[in-house]
Amino acid sequence: MSSYQGPAGTDTAKYYITADYGIETFPSNTVNVQYHGLYEREGELKIVVNDSTKPKYFSLGTNYPNPFNPSTIIKYNIPEVCYVTLKVYNTLGKEIATLVNEIQDAGYKEINFGASANGGLPSGVYFYRLYAGNFVSINKMLLLR
Repeated sequence: MSSYQGPAGTDTAKYYITADYGIETFPSNTVNVQYHGLYEREGELKIVVNDSTKPKYFSLGTNYPNPFNPSTIIKYNIPEVCYVTLKVYNTLGKEIATLVNEIQDAGYKEINFGASANGGLPSGVYFYRLYAGNFVSINKMLLLR
């Protein structure tokens, strides 16, 4: 839990508290709560936290930036522990890079793909494919030199 003094000339302290699950209760004398999920009642600061640390479904996001040069970020979501493979292919179907090939915990994931590190790839269209459990998804990205 962290806190700081409010604006000059006031006794207001704001509390920012992070928790993963459930409801946490902290003593509070003068708390000004202006944050979604927090509320003050009868001298106690209560935090109601949703289990938003895990995604609800598998997904593969669009890389950013796209087009890219020299690198891009690929984001994906995994709602359960599973074996994950993320590979990059050229338009002929040749595997260019394996970015992920391991068992991963549930969560919001992202990985950086660098075209320079992979033998200086030429400009063109590339595809990235995510296998996670029974989920499969493919997206395309454009490298501009």
